[in-house]
Amino acid sequence: MQILKTSLVFLFSLILRLWLTPKLDYGTDQKAIFELGRNFYETGIIPAEGPKLVYTGESIPGGFQAIMAGLPLFFSQGEPIGLQLWVGILNWAAMLLLFLWLRTKVKFQQETLLAVFIAFSPWSLLFSPAWNPSFLPIFAVSFFWILERATTKEIASKKREAYVLGLVSVLCLQLHLSAVLLALAVVIALPLIQNRVRFILSAVAGGVTGAVFLVPWFLKKIDGSVSAPTGVVGIHFENISDIPKAFFRYTSFSTAEVSRFLTPQGHGFHGMLGMLKDASWLWVPALISLVGSGVLVFLFLKRWVSLRSQLMNGFTRVEFLLPLFMTVTFLFSIKGASAHTFWILMPLSFYSMVRTLATVSGLANWMGWVYLLHAIIFAVGGYVKVQSLS
Repeated sequence: MQILKTSLVFLFSLILRLWLTPKLDYGTDQKAIFELGRNFYETGIIPAEGPKLVYTGESIPGGFQAIMAGLPLFFSQGEPIGLQLWVGILNWAAMLLLFLWLRTKVKFQQETLLAVFIAFSPWSLLFSPAWNPSFLPIFAVSFFWILERATTKEIASKKREAYVLGLVSVLCLQLHLSAVLLALAVVIALPLIQNRVRFILSAVAGGVTGAVFLVPWFLKKIDGSVSAPTGVVGIHFENISDIPKAFFRYTSFSTAEVSRFLTPQGHGFHGMLGMLKDASWLWVPALISLVGSGVLVFLFLKRWVSLRSQLMNGFTRVEFLLPLFMTVTFLFSIKGASAHTFWILMPLSFYSMVRTLATVSGLANWMGWVYLLHAIIFAVGGYVKVQSLS
């Protein structure tokens, strides 16, 4: 019965995504990804670079993103709907994979509610359209699951895990520059790995495999027609103010972050209040979600602080240190700590939140039903309807 209920949760989530993704707004980034995929679909040529970065006009090296964007167009005969549904399915599959991983780490009395918590994650629903980081979750979930195995699995040789970690890191690098955070995760975990030299060599071999899509870029680099996107890196002390915001956004990936879903992009909390004036029926679910999100983040932080004394205990080292180091990296980034710039850490945030829920008796069940409520209202009604009001 539990399996049947869980299957129905994810089936409903898939239907919701397939209905929702074509309706969400498409901007410059989304159009650039589609054009990149369409070029691959029409010519069959793997390009040397991905779409241009909004902030500098430079391009991410490698053709992997073009392949990811172009493959579904062969089924939709070049129409954008193919890419839209493809991204929605990939993100749904990523959340299913995340559920399968986390259910092995935490035993919930009501496993169905764990499925609800993950399948209806508001951030996952938001990134189901073809945004720049939308291809990341399926790879990021795989990465962190394998890294967790590598730091806890009681075997001397972990060459396979290392190889996949290297492969996934380089593939993600061709999708989004936040992939450097995956390399940072491996560096943090490395002291816990036996046979480190062999582990590093296997990871490098995986990276070389993933770099096959970088070959056109390297060839153009030799003749000087392309360059690395160096403009995004530098010292940006003005981003110091973003450090607390980055950390709290990280903690709230698995919660609602209500204002993002009830206001046009960039309008923040005050914009949300304006939207609620025009859609008063959303006040109750918004309040429930705000309270639930606040409780979850508080408990998350309480547990996270307690991890500082367990830094030699397997994956705990990554779970505690990576969010801290992530916030510091924004001092070197031209873009401040918007959630999409480190969405690649979503699986780690969920890992911590699910373990937090498991430590609080009764809260997991309560939050599961809260999530089912606000997922349906925000995803189906709230986000789409409020966007139409704006």
